[in-house]
Amino acid sequence: MTAERVRTNEQKTPISMQVLSQTQLLTKGVVDIQSLADSNSSLSFDSGNGAGFIVMRGISGGQGFGGAGLIAPSVPVSFDGFYYNTNMIFNDAIYDVKRIEILRGPQGTLFGRNSTGGLIHVITNNPGRKFGGYGELTFGNYNRIDSQGAVNVPLSRKLQVRFAFFSAQHSGYHTLAAGYGQADDRDAKSGRIKVAYEPTRHLKIFASFQMTHVGGAGTTDNIIDLPANAQLFPTHVAIPLAKMDTRIYNLGLANAVRITDKLTQWRVVYDNLPWGMTLTYLGGYDHMNYFHSGPVVGLDAASAFGIPPTIQLVSSLNPVTQDDEIRLASAQNQRISWQGGLFYWRADIGCNCSSFGDAGQPTSPPFVEFLYNDSQRSMAGYGQADWHMGASTFSAGLRYTNDHIARTDLTSPGDGIFPARNAISDNEWTWHLGESWNISHHHMVYATFNTGYSTGGFNLEVPCNCTGGPPLPTKIAPFSPEFVRTYELGSKNKFFHDHVLLNLDGFYSRFADQQVQASSQGGVFTLNAKQSNIYGVETQFAAIGTIGRFDLNATWLHARYDRQFLSNALDQTYNIGGNQLIQSPNLSLTASFQHTFPVARGTLTQRVDTKFQTGEYFDFFNVPDSYQPAHDITNVHLIYAPNLGRWSVDLWVRNVQNTIAISDESESFSPPLSQPGTYNVGFQPPRTFGVTVLDRF
Repeated sequence: MTAERVRTNEQKTPISMQVLSQTQLLTKGVVDIQSLADSNSSLSFDSGNGAGFIVMRGISGGQGFGGAGLIAPSVPVSFDGFYYNTNMIFNDAIYDVKRIEILRGPQGTLFGRNSTGGLIHVITNNPGRKFGGYGELTFGNYNRIDSQGAVNVPLSRKLQVRFAFFSAQHSGYHTLAAGYGQADDRDAKSGRIKVAYEPTRHLKIFASFQMTHVGGAGTTDNIIDLPANAQLFPTHVAIPLAKMDTRIYNLGLANAVRITDKLTQWRVVYDNLPWGMTLTYLGGYDHMNYFHSGPVVGLDAASAFGIPPTIQLVSSLNPVTQDDEIRLASAQNQRISWQGGLFYWRADIGCNCSSFGDAGQPTSPPFVEFLYNDSQRSMAGYGQADWHMGASTFSAGLRYTNDHIARTDLTSPGDGIFPARNAISDNEWTWHLGESWNISHHHMVYATFNTGYSTGGFNLEVPCNCTGGPPLPTKIAPFSPEFVRTYELGSKNKFFHDHVLLNLDGFYSRFADQQVQASSQGGVFTLNAKQSNIYGVETQFAAIGTIGRFDLNATWLHARYDRQFLSNALDQTYNIGGNQLIQSPNLSLTASFQHTFPVARGTLTQRVDTKFQTGEYFDFFNVPDSYQPAHDITNVHLIYAPNLGRWSVDLWVRNVQNTIAISDESESFSPPLSQPGTYNVGFQPPRTFGVTVLDRF
């Protein structure tokens, strides 16, 4: 694996992490970020009503181009070294993957890109010198038909090509009360071509092009209208379990999603420099077209207040992202090994546009529009060195980052909104210190200290002019960068001839100015929670015996805000001291058991996976409506494979208990033309079942 940007063994890498190989991903049925989160005790996923984000160790990655503040997520996804700043597309790019590395804690030295919470590193398969590949086909309830596969074609010893594809479709898990469609469906297709060229023994060139399209309704939040006299903080409206059970959404209008993404990447490696040094250049260019429309009010408000049930919010983005990095690394088999590099990243959106309007009156002008040009640039230089002294290794790293973000209002001055442009620049040093000690070939202890940083930004809130009259001025609310200091002490061990694995990691993180999101009458904005403390223990246990394999990963987490006061959109001030951070359960664990026994001309494998979490909140105010009670979700598999064949058949059921679990929650205060606020809630998938056929050739 490459958690330290060089090839190392997972058990010899002093980082709290989980690595899933291609075989494990196929066996566990990991096909998207939600199923990835279900396999990791430190990871949560929020669907974000169409723009999901990752939460790791209580650190939320909910920001990004689609949200407030125009900043990168705190838990970014690195896709073969390319950083997706937008959070709408990587969910449908996880196929033909060699492995996924889940790196916990700030990765601010070697990886950067605002990774204060951690990093998801996706590594796809490279072309090889042997012809072969695989194909996988899945059928399930809700009209599910998924397929993926790859073909490796060696054109010569120097030139190889790999073709891969992915397709996923299923109908909606929920229906709309008005009968206008479905919610939470999936319609995604993607294809990738990857070329490997080795002109000399020491020069390797890789290039790839990937195109992904997403359609359908996508993930949707149910919108439940609060009474006009409801006290919003805290609300007295409990989570509507009856509506959850019926799986019918209180909407008169379905979501619509249209995304097309084109990603081009290249990597050049030259390993014949003096003293065994290796030079690597990584580059990438991504162009996305994003469109999303969704309902704003529920049928209750439409009926009670005479509001059209077809009021919608329409958003569109066209980000163009460039990613470049050059890295020089020493040979690894020497007393002092080192690496250093330069990093450049830039993203521009020609129009970050959204508007409120009535879909039932398509020729009528929108009630209000938000039209911006957005751009962000990040430059960094970094270096890290390891000093090997017998069984001990000392490491130190340093990174300097310069960030610049800007937003231009395209509707000024005609709408009277000023200023027309605003920009913010941030600079910061982040650093790493660590020591590891290999007690023996099977036992290691380590201690690390890491700092992390995420750039600040600003909120531009445009009040809705829903009753006519002159435009209201834009409110400018800047927010500060966030900083984290994390101390870790861990141990990695194998026992009984590698049949038992036990890894332990304890950590303490101190956050300053942590960025949190809140709803307002003008949309969503970002605040700084001045101080928060996060500490916990992570364990990884695996045992292989005659009866099968047992895995247990557990995370005990204490994530709380210090005493401090924040105000909501109604200018009500609350002390959030002692509140849980968003999606930060006190205990989360994943467990699996797998047993294989012989049958006629083959083997039959039984596998059970489960994830349990204690209660968690989806709002940093910890209002009752945002509380998800303790729950568990279990998946079962029955896999048959012939002795002399390379194919297998997997009969599976996911979410056997049909657990109702929240995947997204928020409260808004004043939708257009409506005074009552709304409670918006989305859910994880219900019970699904099907069959998957896999063939390797």
